[in-house]
Amino acid sequence: METSRYLIDYYQCYDEDSRLVSRHGSVEFLTTMLYLEKYLKPDSHILEIGAGTGRYSHALARQGYTVDAVELVDHNIKVFQENTHIKAKLNMINSDKLHAALLIIFKECLLI
Repeated sequence: METSRYLIDYYQCYDEDSRLVSRHGSVEFLTTMLYLEKYLKPDSHILEIGAGTGRYSHALARQGYTVDAVELVDHNIKVFQENTHIKAKLNMINSDKLHAALLIIFKECLLI
């Protein structure tokens, strides 16, 4: 699957990494995390599809969860990887290389 030129161009010019730290973005982030924490168990394995630059993935990994993140846009993947701590239980999967059959592995995951 080839990433569309529109998505590539959009995310080259849009600061996705800062979106969730703005005033309204913080409300979105905190509300989402509050609801996620209601359903997560301490040993949860999380699959985030459309991870962007990884704000949620990184936050959940810092809390000790194992996170697999899928993202389509190379620019977002680069930022995601730059923000990833070496010891984090976090794996980035480029969705161009992800085969749907592999999702079977994640049947026990909480999808966000």
